[in-house]
Amino acid sequence: MRKVSVILVLFSMFLFAGDKIGFIDSNRILQEYKGTKDLQKKYNEKINEWQQKAEKMKKEIEELQRQFQTQQVILSETAKARKLQEIQEKQKEYENFLQSIWGPDGEAKKLNDQLMKPFLAKVDSILKKIGEEEGYIYILDISSGVVVYADPGLDITDRVIDELNREFGPEVAGEEKVYFYIAKFKDIGGEAAGSNLGERIKNTILASIKDKENLEQTDLTAISSAMSSEGVVNEEDITQDKALKVAEKTNTRIFVFGNVEKTGEDVTINYFIVNGETASLYSKGTIKTKDSAKLYDDIKNVIVQKIAQLLK
Repeated sequence: MRKVSVILVLFSMFLFAGDKIGFIDSNRILQEYKGTKDLQKKYNEKINEWQQKAEKMKKEIEELQRQFQTQQVILSETAKARKLQEIQEKQKEYENFLQSIWGPDGEAKKLNDQLMKPFLAKVDSILKKIGEEEGYIYILDISSGVVVYADPGLDITDRVIDELNREFGPEVAGEEKVYFYIAKFKDIGGEAAGSNLGERIKNTILASIKDKENLEQTDLTAISSAMSSEGVVNEEDITQDKALKVAEKTNTRIFVFGNVEKTGEDVTINYFIVNGETASLYSKGTIKTKDSAKLYDDIKNVIVQKIAQLLK
């Protein structure tokens, strides 16, 4: 706090009556820029490739270690040393790869800088134009943490966002798609699995929302790739944490998953609805019934209604 105060005092020494200053929130500009999703998608696609390669390398090392553990009793000392050296070399190769991608000056940072460079250049150009045309002496960025207070009347963030988004043209009602994915619900126990309840619940939800405007199912290949990168083999085994990451990676706003258990006439459904846009759990709950005929009406009245509320 002391450092901030000193900066503000020094800054105020150079201001004179009538000097025009303004401020922006660069975090909000990035969030509301219409091209951000495309930039994020390009970034995530490459990150996913690197993650898959890293996972493959890791599994190769684990397989070599497993083989060594099972074979070491029959290997000669020379063969053991050779195997251990091979494992060490693979481990070193794996560590070097991780460092080359996610290190301080790795490929992930270079990719981010490369994708952000045109965006930052546009922002700089807009700020320069506003500054020169309207006589601003200073335009500060409050997201930097240096400014502890600013009059809202000095905020020009919306103007920068509007100028940035001109390239996308005016918004057309109903044009933007909302991407969703309904995972198969996990069958708990033999009775649920025997009735294939998990798949039937998924299909009931899909059938109930298929005609809703602007809804579009996320590309299945993208979902599969994202799940694989998170170590999810079967979609019904996905957890809340993994669902949030998959939704974020695939630009999926609505991600639904859960489980179902059947004991005699009693059916219990636990559902979870993730909001990928806010990276949070939107809703979760439990549906219980003894009436199988009523079960699917309950799904529509509860889960589908929750999805409809999220779309508003």
